[in-house]
Amino acid sequence: MSPHPHTPPLSAANRAIAQHFLADHAPPGEVVLCAIVGSRLYGYATPTSDLDLKGIHQAPTARVLQLFPGRDSHERITSYRGRECDLTTHELATALRLLLKGNGNMLERIASPLQLVDHPAVDHLRALARATLSRRIHGHYRGYFRGMQREHDRDGRAKPLLASIRLALTGTHMLQAGEVECDLNTLADHFDHPEVLELAAFQRANTHSAPPPPDLARAVKGLWPHLEAGIAAALETSPLPPQPDNQHILDEWLVRRRLEQVGR
Repeated sequence: MSPHPHTPPLSAANRAIAQHFLADHAPPGEVVLCAIVGSRLYGYATPTSDLDLKGIHQAPTARVLQLFPGRDSHERITSYRGRECDLTTHELATALRLLLKGNGNMLERIASPLQLVDHPAVDHLRALARATLSRRIHGHYRGYFRGMQREHDRDGRAKPLLASIRLALTGTHMLQAGEVECDLNTLADHFDHPEVLELAAFQRANTHSAPPPPDLARAVKGLWPHLEAGIAAALETSPLPPQPDNQHILDEWLVRRRLEQVGR
């Protein structure tokens, strides 16, 4: 799938803010990958949307071998240069374990085209991530799909409603095609849901978290049973394997990177 024309690109100014924020709040060790995700990746960001930075870092090998190696994630969230920035990175071993479990968040940050660092390991990491794709991702996307339905029912905002649709369509498409597609506009075109495109356009123009028009909200919510059935059917017919079979390859790659780091 190609990017939808309604998806706004990451501006040079926002990219610079994100890169400086990452440099000023870097995780311990080496940043292997850091991407913009959230509404900017999903295609319904507003002009004032946060910058959601999600990445992977490789902790120093000496730290990993310590008796108390510390946290395996790194988090910073604060206002920075006039923009709310939310950074989370996971240590490389944790990231690989999450891939094997079918964690969609990890798959999406690796697949995101909005990358902030240029690391020589990224292409190899992306190939490894593609090879881990399995039907395990169904649980991630179905679970978060239902969670966003509950959140929308609580507050009535457009954003969780859009998130629910995006999660269901991303999961369904991944099960069907073995491809990570996060842009809701592209997915709505592909699955022929014009009401979702209308709601995404409403959200992009909405800087005050106003609830969507009631008729439009009802139309989009009316898709929920259809999407629930769709992701279940995609699981039954998916060409993806039941579980990944490349754990040994990920393990060998991780050990090799640890040893290379010691040798530098």
